[in-house]
Parts: sequence; structure tokens; C-alpha cells
Amino acid sequence: MVYCNRTPQQHAAFLNFAAALEFDLPQTNIQAAFDHFYSVTLSLLNQFYPEKTITVSSRDPDYITPVIKAKLRCKNKLMHARCVEEASALAKLIGKDSRKLNRIQGTADSKELWSAVRHITGRTRQVHNISGIDADSLNSHYANVSTDPNYTPPSLKLTTVSDDQDYISEWSIFKVLDTLRPSATVLDRIPAWFLRLGAAVFCKALAYLFNQSIASSFVPLQWKQAIISPTLDQSQSLQSSHRSWKDS
Repeated sequence: MVYCNRTPQQHAAFLNFAAALEFDLPQTNIQAAFDHFYSVTLSLLNQFYPEKTITVSSRDPDYITPVIKAKLRCKNKLMHARCVEEASALAKLIGKDSRKLNRIQGTADSKELWSAVRHITGRTRQVHNISGIDADSLNSHYANVSTDPNYTPPSLKLTTVSDDQDYISEWSIFKVLDTLRPSATVLDRIPAWFLRLGAAVFCKALAYLFNQSIASSFVPLQWKQAIISPTLDQSQSLQSSHRSWKDS
């Protein structure tokens, strides 16, 4: 399983490097500016917090996450090296993490969490196989019901709003990032804990991007992506039983 190790030394190295970081966002193309921000942010994440792999077998208890498994291996190495004090300190951290019983963290996977819940409760997940329905047919169905063939883009309106007007301040962005709650990582692959840690680093660039998006009525491609999980209506077996989001 893939996990991301986070230590005070990694945090210090990241903040020290980011103190002099300038995003240098493109001024003429808003989508290019968003692409540049995501590219730089993900490169920082991969540089200072690289993903690692570790094996978590079915014999391990459900509260054993990849992070806890890595800490257990580190504790065993310290014990073999006769570093008893360091191993004891790490054991306390492991016990604290274990008592949380795999609470949702910034990198938690909802599928894995619900799988652990079903394992504890003894319930099994039912998979419905419907003849004639696959991913392509569902995609075509949603595309058809969500597309208006008679739609015409509205004409641009004349406005006196300045491109330099600030709708959102850097301070307001900083406060939002600094108080982000732990949540699952979304499609942009930027975890909440990373945005919270680098709130002072990202607030200026995000404030500029948000203000440009509002001023030009532009929505970047990164915000238009979503994962749709349709729920089967047991009384029907056709694509019509899967309503689109606009019909809900």
C-alpha cells in the first residue's frame, strides 16, 4: 500500500524552501495560471513528501494503517540497535495512532474505511451485475441527459470592473487554509494537511487565481472534474433509473 511519511524534519525543510518560493503565474491565460499552480504544488508535495510503499496483509488488524506499519518497523529497527529510549517514544506515538482506530486522515481512502467497517460488522458488499449496462453506456446516458442541443453561449457583457480588483484577500485565503479540517484527498491529489501546512505559501497565489476567476467568470478545468457513483434503483434495470445530478 502507498503512504506518505510526515516528520517535523520534512516540515522544516519544506517551509524553509518555500519561504523564498515565487509561483510566477502567467498573467495572460487563466487556465495556464491554474495549471502552473497545480504543477508547482504537486512537485513540492512529491519532492518533500514522496510516496512510499509498504505491505499490509489481511492478517494485520484493521487499525493497522500503512503509516502505523512503517512506524512499527522503525521501532523494531531501533530496538535491534539497542536505542531503547527512541523506540519507547515511538511506541507511545504508535499507541496514540492505534487508539484512533483508523480515523479519517488527509490521505484516507473512503473505500478502505468502509471495507474495514464491513469487516468488523460482518456485512458483505453486494455487487449488482446488470445485463446491457457498462461504463460506456452510463457515460453516454449521462452525456445525453446533461447536454442541451439547443444551447448557445451568451454574448459577453460590457463591464467596468477592473481586472485588478480584489474580491478575495490574501488574509481570508490564509484563514481558510489554516483552518482546513482533515478530509479525503480529492481529484487534484493535494491533501488538506499540505494546504494547511503551507497556508502562508499558497495564500497569495490562490488569492490571485480566485480573483482572476471571478473577474473573468472563468472556471478552471480542475474544478469541473468529479467522480459520479450512481445508485441502482432495485425496481428498474435500465439507464433511466440513474438520474443525473440536475434532476435530483
